Amino acid sequence: MATIREEHWVVLQGKRFPTYPGVLLAAHEAGLLGIEVTVLQYPAADNGNTAVCQAIVTMKGEDGRELLFQEIADANPSNVNRMIVPHLLRMAATRAKGRALRDALALGQALFEELGPDAEHQNGHQTQQEARTAPAQRAKHDPADQATKTVCAVCGENVPAAVANAALKEFSEPLCIPHARERRARRAETETATV
Repeated sequence: MATIREEHWVVLQGKRFPTYPGVLLAAHEAGLLGIEVTVLQYPAADNGNTAVCQAIVTMKGEDGRELLFQEIADANPSNVNRMIVPHLLRMAATRAKGRALRDALALGQALFEELGPDAEHQNGHQTQQEARTAPAQRAKHDPADQATKTVCAVCGENVPAAVANAALKEFSEPLCIPHARERRARRAETETATV
């Protein structure tokens, strides 16, 4: 079973949720061969601005056979935070990929990205002590995170605090998800070349 690195977990109300980057990395380590996404529904006024995507994950099985894992997911203004509303299609794709990757890795926990906009409030408020001891693990839509406006050191795009803090731990600078992936890929190439 693949292991999700500690920096790729978010704690909300005492429960741990893996992040999409962490599950994707674990899948690569476990034999990910590919991910295919199909848009099933584009967001429009007549469907409640709901985007629906299907993802098919292909993994290499222990016996060398290709294993397929298929899932669908949606995103609409009522199940994402307001900063994601302009990006409903991408969020639906990310959620579908994440769900299929969870199946491939036999991971029972929902991904952080699957949670709705009120995730912290579903089981009560996060205590002040939790917020002080785990600032890097607050939800992406925490007002305190929005106030700090962490930006990617490469492209200058706004980065959610949880993502920026994970990159800080791994690369010593805040990075958006695509640039963190690039750094990991370069590091893996360098490690492979030196072996």
